[in-house]
Amino acid sequence: MKKSTTKIHKASDQSRFFWVESKDDKDMVLREWQLKAIWQGIAEADAGKLLPHEEAVKRLRKWGKQGS
Repeated sequence: MKKSTTKIHKASDQSRFFWVESKDDKDMVLREWQLKAIWQGIAEADAGKLLPHEEAVKRLRKWGKQGS
């Protein structure tokens, strides 16, 4: 738990104490998942694994239609 709280506090505006004292494990898990996804995306971008703008727009439009 200490390792997770240290990573999260360094990437957030909150102190490590805030995350250690947090009683909401769901928030901690969600925040950790979000950070992993962000770091993975940055690593992929650094490796040149980028989606062309046109393809991104196409996919986003498709997502919008599925929810209608």
